Amino acid sequence: MVSQTNEIIGLYDARCDASNGWHPPAFGWTAFTLHCIAGDLPDVSRGSWAQPFSVFIPTLKDPELAHLLGNTLKLGLAVVLGSALLAIPLGALRALAKVPGAAIWDVVFLVPFLIPPYIAALAWMMSLQNRGYLQQLLGFNADAFLFSFWGIAFVMVLNVFPVVYFAISRTLMLSVGVMRR
Repeated sequence: MVSQTNEIIGLYDARCDASNGWHPPAFGWTAFTLHCIAGDLPDVSRGSWAQPFSVFIPTLKDPELAHLLGNTLKLGLAVVLGSALLAIPLGALRALAKVPGAAIWDVVFLVPFLIPPYIAALAWMMSLQNRGYLQQLLGFNADAFLFSFWGIAFVMVLNVFPVVYFAISRTLMLSVGVMRR
């Protein structure tokens, strides 16, 4: 049994880059385990293992949960529809027509992938909030819009639509190329 375990560990080390001591699967399982312990054992930070799962049922019974879940689903639907409405026509235009500067547009649409989401959110806030860059330059702000449901959906659409854009444009480019042969 021990030799089989050693063989499995040896195979695992052969597949991982063990030279730097970094094992992503082991790190992932450790983080997952700690997350579960912290969520399921609310008093673990005080050194108590008492009352596991004691917050699970009260959380599910909270009347605000349905409202929060509904808002989350509405936001997700708004972002999906907004991304589709923006990206499908742009992707089709890019694939089916000769657009001047098309490569430049592709690079511009790649920018949201290069910027981490929290940095993008900070940039939008710094730009549109009260006393933000927009107000300093033009004298007005979009604070009320930015921190509304539609403002959040707008920012998320602008950060997510390139996924749909590149999928549509590249798929149409390939299918048009195949049909021309």
